[in-house]
Amino acid sequence: MALELVGGALLSVFLDVAFKKLASPQILDFFHTRKLDEELLNKLKTKLNSIHSLADDAERKQFTDLNVRNWLLEVKEVVLDAEDLLDDIQMLCKREVDADSESQTSTCCTFKVLNFFKSSPISSSNKEIESKMQKVLENLEFLSSQRGDLGLKTASNVKKMPSGLGKLKNLKVVMESFMVGHGRELGIQQLGELNLDGSLLIGELQNIENSVDASEAYLKNKTLLVKLELQWRRNRDSIDSKKEEEVIKNLQPSKNLKELSILDYVGKQFPNWLHSLPNVVSLDLDGCDSCECLPPLGLLPFLKDLNIAGLDGIMSIDDDFYGSNSSSFKSLQSLAFSNMRQWEKWECKAGVFPNLQTLYLHDCPKLKGVLPEQLVPLKNIQITYCQQLEASVPRALDLIALDCGKLHLDWATMKSLIMEASLVEIVRSDTVEYLDITLESISDDCDSLRIFPLDFFPTLRNLYLSGFLNLQMITQDHVHNHLEDMTIEECPKFESLSANMHMLLPSLSDLNIEDCPKLESFPEGGLPSNLKFMTLNNCSRLLVGSLKGAFRDNPSLESLYIDKVDVECFPDEGLLPLSLTQLTISDSPNLQKLNYKGLYQLLSLKSLTLDNCPNLQCLPEEGLPKSISYLHIGRCTLLEQRCQQEIGEYWEKFSHIQDLYIH
Repeated sequence: MALELVGGALLSVFLDVAFKKLASPQILDFFHTRKLDEELLNKLKTKLNSIHSLADDAERKQFTDLNVRNWLLEVKEVVLDAEDLLDDIQMLCKREVDADSESQTSTCCTFKVLNFFKSSPISSSNKEIESKMQKVLENLEFLSSQRGDLGLKTASNVKKMPSGLGKLKNLKVVMESFMVGHGRELGIQQLGELNLDGSLLIGELQNIENSVDASEAYLKNKTLLVKLELQWRRNRDSIDSKKEEEVIKNLQPSKNLKELSILDYVGKQFPNWLHSLPNVVSLDLDGCDSCECLPPLGLLPFLKDLNIAGLDGIMSIDDDFYGSNSSSFKSLQSLAFSNMRQWEKWECKAGVFPNLQTLYLHDCPKLKGVLPEQLVPLKNIQITYCQQLEASVPRALDLIALDCGKLHLDWATMKSLIMEASLVEIVRSDTVEYLDITLESISDDCDSLRIFPLDFFPTLRNLYLSGFLNLQMITQDHVHNHLEDMTIEECPKFESLSANMHMLLPSLSDLNIEDCPKLESFPEGGLPSNLKFMTLNNCSRLLVGSLKGAFRDNPSLESLYIDKVDVECFPDEGLLPLSLTQLTISDSPNLQKLNYKGLYQLLSLKSLTLDNCPNLQCLPEEGLPKSISYLHIGRCTLLEQRCQQEIGEYWEKFSHIQDLYIH
């Protein structure tokens, strides 16, 4: 009973954990790199916020209302489902981590993307993730819709202070947010006498009618306030830029402030006090699209994190940004510009950003020119959707470049590269461990690479090549002891894997070949003996017969995903290795029956999936291997009719299987 009573009170804790996991760079990078629908993350955050707003009222009412208590328990289950999904993604992010601790610390999370969901191809695992996320969202939406029936009210932000609170001079007041209302009783003056502590969001600042009222909040005297967020409402009918400039001028915080966010401010310039905060370490300027220039933020001596987003009034960033100080941005570690749609020119001053580790440029479609030159390689650089940017990229350990102009890369120190471009130059690198390149060539002339020389990358662990229209083969002359994961995708002229790969790639454990219609066979020597996971997707000429001999005496292969099986009966006797534990056959319209002789020897087979084989109608008369504990039959219309529960003629053949899915 005690557990039930405190259960509701724990909801806020669960939600806080979920929010932290949602903000994890691993989760964001995973969705971005896998080209998953990032809007799902935003929707999940919104739904969780909606539930969070009901938590306080529900926690109070659970003790007197059984329905509310049950609602809380259901909410916690769904929140835990969301956490489990995020945990799974984070866990999968770590599967590529090498036992070598140095390798673990030097390679960022994007290094580990390609080895996820080894039991199925990338497109299939993406659908699985999005499906699970959608299910969580539907459950949260259903629970949120019950607020009216349960009489739950959204937690309100503080608007009016209790009478006499400000007279308690020694009382420290902690509040998350204050929404400015109209009139003195609901106005920002209410904050004036309070000894505010910790962090505070002040919202609805457009409601301040007289800029002098802002000065009566006396934020400059709130020495215990270390984190402040100033927020205006977007999409207002009328905007008075001059008034808002006076308002923010009078909202100057204490010199003790460490974190500041200014959101949706509509003035044309920022206040002078912004670059005079001696202790600020984090600054976020977001949605201030009327601002026409940036203040000399380089003068902030301890600023470590700077995020500038949605400042559509900025066309150029010049020397004024750095200030007159000889060592501008001397403490800055992370610099981010995003959604700067009118920004065209960045004047990069020599010697600035001496300690920069991360540079992030996103959705700056007009940006041209140069980028900062760094003496020391950065840890991370992300440049995405900067279509006109043609520049030399600073040296970095980890680089993501998507949908940009012509970028000149420095391969000397790079460990990880994820790139989408219309043209890329392959250069030898002794440091690259993770290489993911997608070409978006509009014609064959834009892509001249016909041979990919694996020997150019002796330390490579993961290789992903997609969209190389003229790529014909992968070559190598030397043993590669590091390569573990290789994917070749959407290469219409690709014909040959590296010869003797069974000897030259001893560490290869995951091989994925998708949409390579000209690949007809595997190398004569077969596949590497340590290969554990293999996907053959839409390779129409890679005949089933070519699999014979490819596996030879492979003792390691655990999972095989294959589609477009162009035979009526599969698999032939002795075709598949005895070590196989998971087999998926998909999108094979010509397949009519499964061959018992090819299956019964697979004593380790635990999972069998048959998907979209519309003419498959016969299972082996002898039944399926007894070792199978998971069977999924989907979109196999003729077979499904014979597998109906209790009445289907095949039901007795697999009714003993523990996990059985037929639809």
